[in-house]
Amino acid sequence: MTGKVLCFELGTRTVGVDLEAVQEVSRTMVWTSVPGAPREIRGIFNLRGQVAALFDLARTLDPQAPSTEGRAAIILKPGQEGNISGFLVDRLGNVLEVGENACAPVPASLPPREQVAFRELVISGETVFPVLAPERLFGKDLQEA
Repeated sequence: MTGKVLCFELGTRTVGVDLEAVQEVSRTMVWTSVPGAPREIRGIFNLRGQVAALFDLARTLDPQAPSTEGRAAIILKPGQEGNISGFLVDRLGNVLEVGENACAPVPASLPPREQVAFRELVISGETVFPVLAPERLFGKDLQEA
């Protein structure tokens, strides 16, 4: 991958998402809980008249993980089905310019859900962090991993 990556914190971990996949960022997301929804769905929110699902990314990656404590959210551009979704993060970070030689494949040693959810690793100085694959993040492939 080459381009810009939006970094964020999820617990003690740095994660990134291709800036091209991001519609907008909210530092104070407000949502409505949905009784009976799966654990990884935090609720729904209204984005200029369109109702969208808000995911708890920590629980999406690991259903046993504690809930994300932050209220910052990254809202993704509509997917192939035209649905908008977003996910909570603990803290927003910087935007990094990433070159092709700064990327590495996702290692097979990661848990299966993370192998599906992450596109690649970015190596920036001494920091190594995974980059999400938004098109696979909330789909059937991740649920089956």
